[in-house]
Amino acid sequence: MTFIADLLPAAATMATIAPYASAAAAVTSAGLGVAGAQQSAAAQRMQARVQQGQAQQGQFAADQEVLRGLQQSLAMREQLSRVLAAQNARYASAGLTLDGTPQTVADNTRAVAERELALADANTTIRREQLRTGASLLSSQADATGAGADFTSWAGTIGAGVNLFDNLDRQAARRAGSNITINVQQPARQ
Repeated sequence: MTFIADLLPAAATMATIAPYASAAAAVTSAGLGVAGAQQSAAAQRMQARVQQGQAQQGQFAADQEVLRGLQQSLAMREQLSRVLAAQNARYASAGLTLDGTPQTVADNTRAVAERELALADANTTIRREQLRTGASLLSSQADATGAGADFTSWAGTIGAGVNLFDNLDRQAARRAGSNITINVQQPARQ
């Protein structure tokens, strides 16, 4: 009996502290909700920066593709010049003039080289545009991810506030009209 009587004052104290503890738990829960939303938003912002970096790399790759295509075109033109020079030298050493068949051969060589150059330029343009399109898509994803981060932060904060007020409202409703009074009388000690 003495044991139970010793616990009753502690129970009365707990009944007095419980509303404050519940309110503290609700505030803590709301704070953790805001912190979680901010953490998620920070992660999304980091992902957006990574995607922007990837988009920039894609643009650099597209620019490199343009330079590679120019280099390839220049190399093909130099090769054409060497081939035509070698053909002309052979014709000249054989005593032929550049009329008739030798001229036709040179014209055909030029035409083939021009088609190859046009094809190389078209392929370069296609690769460049594919890289630019990919970079543009990554940039758009980065923008969307950044916007999502702002929404996550906003929605998480609002949600935590709503939960806080809901918890406090429920606690107030429970306490309304229910005063708990515990009168504890210590047994007389003998």
